[in-house]
Amino acid sequence: MIENRRQDAEDRSIAMAVHQAIVASVRLETFPKATIDIFITVLETDGMEGCVAAGSVAASTALVDAGIEVLGLVVSCSAVSPYCI
Repeated sequence: MIENRRQDAEDRSIAMAVHQAIVASVRLETFPKATIDIFITVLETDGMEGCVAAGSVAASTALVDAGIEVLGLVVSCSAVSPYCI
């Protein structure tokens, strides 16, 4: 049960990070009464940062493919330093 709560909190954290990355690029004024839902399925991840980076790029690309007006594509990356202790 504790593991599920931790996973839910991590999922919400990832969702909020992707939302923050995407919302600035969508032209919301063209959809004043619409709701846009984006569902991301992660098959395997090596950490939250990579998941947010890949999810943001995938969501941005999916919005453009769906014909939703955006100001530009969201680009993202994550990096790990081998010197971190």
